[in-house]
Amino acid sequence: MDKQQLTYRIALTLLAGIGPVSAKSLIGYCGGCREVFDIKDWKQLFKVPGIGERTAKNIIATKEEVLRRAELECDFII
Repeated sequence: MDKQQLTYRIALTLLAGIGPVSAKSLIGYCGGCREVFDIKDWKQLFKVPGIGERTAKNIIATKEEVLRRAELECDFII
């Protein structure tokens, strides 16, 4: 696994309100960890089973911050 893939996986675990089941739903719906963060409209995420409006809006609002935190974690690990 390369650094970029690891960063997106870590970022997914840092999203508030996202546990293992929700994470798998997001990955399945979007096609991958990175693709979850490429979505720009919360209404697309709201279509994912188990993802409510609040969580979908939170993902969109915090994704840049979460990605930065994940990059720092990845740098520490590697």
